Amino acid sequence: MINISEYKYNCVDKSILLPYFKKYYVSLFFKVVPFWLTANFITLISTFFIFALLVIVLLSENLTTVSNTLTIIFCLHTYIVGDHLDGMQAKHTKTSSPLGEFLDHYLDVYNGAIILYVLVMYLHPIPPIVFFCFVYLNIIAFAVTMYEELERNELCFGMLGTLEAVLLLIIFFITWLIPTTKSFWLSELFAGYPNYWMVIFLFGIGYLFTVVDVLKRVGYVSKSLFLFMLIELILCFLLFKLKTDYLFGWILITLYGGEYILKIMESYLVGTRKKYPDNFSTIIVIIILLAYLTDILSNKAINKILFYLSFYLAIKLVYLFASTFLRMKVHWSWYNRKTSQY
Repeated sequence: MINISEYKYNCVDKSILLPYFKKYYVSLFFKVVPFWLTANFITLISTFFIFALLVIVLLSENLTTVSNTLTIIFCLHTYIVGDHLDGMQAKHTKTSSPLGEFLDHYLDVYNGAIILYVLVMYLHPIPPIVFFCFVYLNIIAFAVTMYEELERNELCFGMLGTLEAVLLLIIFFITWLIPTTKSFWLSELFAGYPNYWMVIFLFGIGYLFTVVDVLKRVGYVSKSLFLFMLIELILCFLLFKLKTDYLFGWILITLYGGEYILKIMESYLVGTRKKYPDNFSTIIVIIILLAYLTDILSNKAINKILFYLSFYLAIKLVYLFASTFLRMKVHWSWYNRKTSQY
């Protein structure tokens, strides 16, 4: 746990591609970034393009059209470049701060969830059990990464990270636009599964590798993290058994995970005591599990409870995000000011 006044960004990134990507590609865009534009605004701008993807998914009847695919490629590209430009700008302007880390990494929780949802909807239909397993592994991977920073005072990214995943997706979507390679992706791999399942498989391996790698480095699982992983697993089980709509299931799992991850980041960046995932939601999920197993409540009644639970979590998340932001508001700037040292 650190004191906010003694903040220092400690990060180890083992990505093989990152050094070359930043030096030879992102640097080209950095040359045109105005000095006055703050790193936090770059973070928000790059995040905007990922949320734009979600809007496209929700509004499009056919996501695989050429125009939609090109839009997806553009948004992913803008996001991944911006995701590295903000750090370069913070370093260049000497404005690194706990607020900057909070915005960058916490928003990535939702960026990662949206990117996964875009992929799933693009390749729909994906079996429900695969969908919920992937949503579960995605949120757990983010949680254990933030958990490691809290426990070891160091953020560590492995060889297979966000950069590799997004670049893989960009390449995949580009090849989808080429008739010959699109035919390859749609041809059978095995047992009726198309070749594009190789991409899905690589994503699953990436999530699993991240979780195992982090827990191996930390060496133990706290009670709060174990409870979080267990409740998320129960939630995924219930959503799968209830044949819940993909969108609602994805939202609920992400909201419950986002609440706990925010608490982990708050503990590290602000110095508050370590906390458990939302107690009320945890109790509700356990009660729902018992009700489902004993047939006390109908599936319709359980779905209604889960629907109201999602509203509760959304409201609480807005409150927690605002309160955490306000604790670090001293680090917010509308623009960078030139000084004699530049």
